[in-house]
Amino acid sequence: MHIVRCQPLMRLLSGSICTVNVQAPSRWPNARRIAARSADAYAAPHAKFVCCFALLLAFQFGSAFAQTVWRAEHVLDGDSLNVRGINGERLRVRLAGIDAPEKTQPYADRSRKHLRSLVTDCRLSLASEKRDRYGRTVAQVHCGSRDIALAQIEAGYAWHFDRFAHEQQAEQRERYRRAQQHARSERLGLWSDNSPQAPWLHRDQMRNLVKR
Repeated sequence: MHIVRCQPLMRLLSGSICTVNVQAPSRWPNARRIAARSADAYAAPHAKFVCCFALLLAFQFGSAFAQTVWRAEHVLDGDSLNVRGINGERLRVRLAGIDAPEKTQPYADRSRKHLRSLVTDCRLSLASEKRDRYGRTVAQVHCGSRDIALAQIEAGYAWHFDRFAHEQQAEQRERYRRAQQHARSERLGLWSDNSPQAPWLHRDQMRNLVKR
């Protein structure tokens, strides 16, 4: 949801021009930056223009996320799925913060089935972060208050993706780290193997084999 609220003129002269709350990917910084500019840099006649411009930016770049309800159409593997919005719009989503076993790895099918059980018949909400090199929307996905990616880690069907942990908020990063630590100590899911291989290491290994 995108909310742009223009303040009364007297407040425009003394404070912020607009208040903008945009749930949109981090690759669209302009809407946030424009909304944050102070009235000190603009005369009052420009206030309405700036508000309207911020509004247009928010909706132009965040149209895919203006709707708040999504349904899972197909689960591809343990960390990616296709979703459909209430207006028929479709997205391929990569769960942020985790990496699930590749199709050629043990527990890949169990991981996919567990993710499917989490999202089937669920009203999903997305908080997009970016697009990856394959064009997928990397997003935090929730079913109500439940963090779907975290649930995959807790069940032992996905790894906390260390390579991108710096992109997470500190509190979320710590939750994911502790969830993996617990799943590992309890030997849940893929951790029941004596030496499970991280998916990113498996991909690197496969690429090296192809180069030979």
